Order: sequence, then C-alpha cells, then structure tokens
Amino acid sequence: MNNVIKHFIEYSLRHLPLLIGLTLINLVTAPNYLWVLWVALFTFIRFFNEVNFTSNDRCCKRHNTDTW
Repeated sequence: MNNVIKHFIEYSLRHLPLLIGLTLINLVTAPNYLWVLWVALFTFIRFFNEVNFTSNDRCCKRHNTDTW
C-alpha cells in the first residue's frame, strides 16, 4: 500500500501546478462557477485509471494491452 500512496503523492505534485493555474484563471474569469472542480475530479479519476491495484506490485502502471 505504501507504493500506491507514494505514487499518489508524486501524481498530485505533477498535476498541482496545472490545477493551481487553472484555479487562478477560473477565479479571474468566472468566480461564480468553479469549473476547475471538474478538471480536478477527472484528474483524480485518471489516477485510479493509471494505477493497477490487482497486481502483486501494487503500484505498477497498466500496460497498453489492457482494453476496455
């Protein structure tokens, strides 16, 4: 489980500057509607799509051979 937590922290730090920038743009252009929350939600969903929780190595990225 430590690998998943480590990967989540690394993933969050990679996407944090983007989310901060989009939040600033959102607050300047349309402060009444926080559309940046949708971006944050889909970024969070993408993390769970990227991590494979079923293998022995708990934090390996899924291979391109996986299909829907």
